[in-house]
Amino acid sequence: MHCVITFKTIHWVMKAEKILKAQGIDITLIPTPREISSDCGMVIQVGCTEVNRAKDIINEQGLMIEGVYQLEKGYAD
Repeated sequence: MHCVITFKTIHWVMKAEKILKAQGIDITLIPTPREISSDCGMVIQVGCTEVNRAKDIINEQGLMIEGVYQLEKGYAD
């Protein structure tokens, strides 16, 4: 099972990607799934077991998360 984290802008997605990778969290940038409405065309996919840690790190850096969603299948599945 995978989770995705959405942001309002691609700038925040890219910044969050850099921060999370530096913290050793395994993430993937993917196109926003059709079932999720987002202003930005990309989201961060992360394992659901790591999503709370990822959210904490992102919030500590002052980035605003738009939403967090759980997906049955990941982008690469």
